Amino acid sequence: MGLWDLTFKTLARARPQDLLRLVSGFDGARGLRPIDKEFAPPPRMPRPLDALLEYRDDPGDGTVFHLEFEAEPRADAGLRAFEHWCLARLLLQRPVRTVVIYLKRGASRRRPKNVYVGRLDGRKQVSFRFEAIALWKLSAKSVLAWPAPGLWATVPLCHDVSLESIRTAFEQLESVEEERLRRELESVLYWIAGTRFEPKDLRWMVPKEVFMKSSTYEATLDEGRQEGLKRGLQQGIEEGLERGLEQGRDLERHVALVMLRRLCLCALRQIDALEEEDEARLDTLVDPKRLEALAEALIRSRNANAARRILRKALRRRAGH
Repeated sequence: MGLWDLTFKTLARARPQDLLRLVSGFDGARGLRPIDKEFAPPPRMPRPLDALLEYRDDPGDGTVFHLEFEAEPRADAGLRAFEHWCLARLLLQRPVRTVVIYLKRGASRRRPKNVYVGRLDGRKQVSFRFEAIALWKLSAKSVLAWPAPGLWATVPLCHDVSLESIRTAFEQLESVEEERLRRELESVLYWIAGTRFEPKDLRWMVPKEVFMKSSTYEATLDEGRQEGLKRGLQQGIEEGLERGLEQGRDLERHVALVMLRRLCLCALRQIDALEEEDEARLDTLVDPKRLEALAEALIRSRNANAARRILRKALRRRAGH
């Protein structure tokens, strides 16, 4: 599982109602809850379902939405959607509505699939249709007009994205009252924007704590102080930061670490497993690959006890125990 999967699974946990605004016929969030934790996939499945959401909008059984996130169209996207639909349908014994959300067009420019056809000896055995949504076909203006903060963070994937629309998205996210949710969504916005624009063009939106904790900040601050003796401290710091950003250094790596830590915090909070000291504990983990594996494991954990065990194991491994 890569950062794209982790990022959109985080959005599905934090603001599922926003993602479902992309689905025809959905216009609310009352009674919406994730249910993918209620059963474990068979051990031979290559990966778990990305998101399974129950929407009880009527006195009946409600609607079950099965969301799959694909970084870009793949040849086997339809087969994967069908396999996961079969799993959910079999275990829930209820109708399931599958939606595949394609994030990027991809270098192959393959058309997004919305049907899987299974054949044997050249003859059709099964035809499975599902809904397909290509985020790159959306306009930034329409996404920003929706009252959906989770989608504002995906604006960089729109076909007509600009630095101006990214700035608008960032400003709109500032209106999110819950601080942790706002920070997570801003980090998602920054990371996705970084796949479309140069870091120097996004300097204005880098979270303050990223600079404050990064070695880039420390190095350029020292350099700035030296020049500041001659031309003014503040001016020297700003020029040092500019050089540090343009050279790349370790800023992008640190942003990835900060985002992965926030994904871990979000996963812990979603299953009521978050403790007050967890943010400080996660700050001690500095290996991006291990943090990514931890975030994936926490997102897949079924309950708070399991999540705490996973986190303790990761911290012990870091300490060398």
